[in-house]
Amino acid sequence: MVFNLELTEIYKYRKRHLRDVMKYRFLAVLVCVLLIGTIATSVACDHSHDDSTPTSSQPYEIKVQYIKASSDYEYGVKAGRMYAGMIKLLPSILPDQLANMGMPSLSPDHIEYVKTYYPEYLERMKGVERATAVPPQDLMLIGAALGSYAGCTTSASAPPATLNDDVILTWNCDLPISTKILLKDISSSPEVDALVLFGKPLLYIRDITGHNKVFCIGIPGVLELPLINDKGLAFVGNAISTKDNGPGLSDIEILNKVMDRSSTVEEAAELIKNSPRFTSDKASLCNLNYLFADANGGIASIEATNKYFAVKYGKETNGILAQANHHQWLDFRKTGAPNANPQPYGYRSSWIRATRMWDLLEENRGKIDLDTAMDFTRDTANGPAPGKGGYYSICRYGPRDAEEKIPDAPSLYKEDSTILAFVVQPRERVIWYCGAHPDEAPYIKIDLSEHFGKDTEKIKVQEHLMMFTPPQIPPLEEVPKEKVEKREEGISLPPIIGKIAQLPLCASPFLNILCSYYCPFDPTPCMRQIIRQLLPSVG
Repeated sequence: MVFNLELTEIYKYRKRHLRDVMKYRFLAVLVCVLLIGTIATSVACDHSHDDSTPTSSQPYEIKVQYIKASSDYEYGVKAGRMYAGMIKLLPSILPDQLANMGMPSLSPDHIEYVKTYYPEYLERMKGVERATAVPPQDLMLIGAALGSYAGCTTSASAPPATLNDDVILTWNCDLPISTKILLKDISSSPEVDALVLFGKPLLYIRDITGHNKVFCIGIPGVLELPLINDKGLAFVGNAISTKDNGPGLSDIEILNKVMDRSSTVEEAAELIKNSPRFTSDKASLCNLNYLFADANGGIASIEATNKYFAVKYGKETNGILAQANHHQWLDFRKTGAPNANPQPYGYRSSWIRATRMWDLLEENRGKIDLDTAMDFTRDTANGPAPGKGGYYSICRYGPRDAEEKIPDAPSLYKEDSTILAFVVQPRERVIWYCGAHPDEAPYIKIDLSEHFGKDTEKIKVQEHLMMFTPPQIPPLEEVPKEKVEKREEGISLPPIIGKIAQLPLCASPFLNILCSYYCPFDPTPCMRQIIRQLLPSVG
């Protein structure tokens, strides 16, 4: 871009022309903001690869950031500097919107919980604060409560249900279809998205001395969703609403603590059981159903609220587990999790998707391999027509039949779709990523074995099958006579937000210092005003 070249030349002579330099720097920031609505391509500010559309001869390579640090505080500082613009922007526009959506606030003593039960996390937050001037309490709120109304379907397979000692997790990530406009397109037909936001990769490895190495999705130091660690412990999960409220560590904090310290599903279950757990009825993403697998062949489904806890191991189910957005092992009547009624009185889609996944696992038990597991994620049964996934499908296309099936539900429920999917092989330390409906686009391999190693020892398989019957859909509950409380509709994202999200917050290495903690020229106030104009409910 022309103004970048001009700025570089001016920078060389800044001692002679300091006043002109400051003027151009200020104008450059304004130009960056003003061009947001019209610029369709971005210049990466971190020496990123070419994001050209993939072809059969040139597959797209997923970019993974690597952040190595000798301490938790140093990691926070490094993450904060790398993602400063994004981190500064979120707390300034999200709190009011979260409140409007009925999202919870953490208890006043939440930092005390973190200090007592996960002090490493607090040290990271302090490091991020050093780099961005955003206080830990704001950062923790983002990590605990960003997002809502999500639905996902997951599965775990291990010996004796699999071939060749395979251990496999699958995860259909269901979110409002409008979320796709935030992500950078790899291709347009079908629309396949890269996990890139504001020019920064949302996939990264966290390597802190004294902890397991962890591969995460999200914003480093702030919103970190771990998928696998170097010991071969892997995670997928499902958001769930519940009425069992109480303070403690958020699910994201607990999950990161597990991945920092644990190697097996048994260790993960024990750590979650012994942690105080924050859960809230205000947002489903404040509560998770956890599904773990490890390199030894262990798999475990964990349901945990503030007061209740249950775990089901694969050795009890002959090596198969399925999950969705309700409780199977805990009593949903006690926890307040969704029953099998249609919306708005329950979440029937969740029960139907989980039942379908159980059926697929049972039908293929003993012969499940990578291709079979990928086919699970592509399943379109229970859709509006043969071969077309719908609201009740594992491969979910919410808008196809939502108006007919759930006319009284909030619009965001109607928009829930499988916008991306993951298949995880913990023994090989391999992640397979699909940035679209998995029945429309191929998976892309992310091989972490170079950094994490891999397991090759044979797994000892249990000799006798257990008697196990998968959970069944319960009878419909009596519908309450009182009026159902109306849920907030959330944000409807205009297309221009997608153009903003696909731009780096600063357009060149020179301007990138504007996002750093020591520079007075912070572009986020300008960005904030534009976003508030586009999203009237924000602020």
